[in-house]
Amino acid sequence: MSRNIRLLLIILAIILLIVMLIPSYSDSANTYYQYIKSGINAFPASYQGRLKELANKYPNWKFQAYYTGISWDELIEKERDEKVYRNRVTINAPESWKHCKFVDDGWTCASDAAVKYYMDPRNFLNETQIFQFVETSYNEKVQTLSAIQESVKGTFLDRTITCRDFNNNMVTMSYSEMIIEAAKRNNISAFYIKSKIIQEVGVHGSGSVTGTYPGYEGYYNFYNYGAYDDGDDIANGLSYAKNKRWDSQYKAIVGGAELIGTYYINSRTKYSIFQ
Repeated sequence: MSRNIRLLLIILAIILLIVMLIPSYSDSANTYYQYIKSGINAFPASYQGRLKELANKYPNWKFQAYYTGISWDELIEKERDEKVYRNRVTINAPESWKHCKFVDDGWTCASDAAVKYYMDPRNFLNETQIFQFVETSYNEKVQTLSAIQESVKGTFLDRTITCRDFNNNMVTMSYSEMIIEAAKRNNISAFYIKSKIIQEVGVHGSGSVTGTYPGYEGYYNFYNYGAYDDGDDIANGLSYAKNKRWDSQYKAIVGGAELIGTYYINSRTKYSIFQ
């Protein structure tokens, strides 16, 4: 990346619709003008070769360059906040990826080299890792029920259940239908919701989603909110679920997605968060 222009962190999104420009916003004393350009040619030349390979293999994928207006040097400097040790690597990481003596539960502060590697999208332009840059808002033309049903095959989410909705009416729905409902209500990508659930409780689920965990029967937590690992993370998470009154799978999936939307994905703009 050139260090002489203020557009240097360029993030990409795989979407099927044209996206409007991102407005500029102020951060402390600096003002950043952000905008989006469509098409592979909108990216610097160092991106284009790998993106063209992906486009040839997946012709329905559409790429957009998100220009943040933040210089590369400023970005790395802001990420290097040693007061809070914002970025960390495991203590087993190469020495070149560590730069201080701080250690907390197997983690230490990351060096500039490590931060630069992970902040550079060009290191992840392959058909697996590129999905960390996917659009996180709901897109009904892409995130269809059939697409979610296909994506949950072989997981505990591939089933239909009967439970209570927020009005305590009994409803019979598949987990895929609940995920679509959560996506629509909270303007969150249905694929993100599905992936988040699998990431948190596993392909086969955990005690957090059975409704039978001792002491917390009838409660569910699909996103592991409050599941602090201080001896019994499942009990901690289900205690959180009990306080939220997530006493059905529907309430836990849709209600949990609302928290993600309110405090994470929708807190600034739909492009402020990529995973």
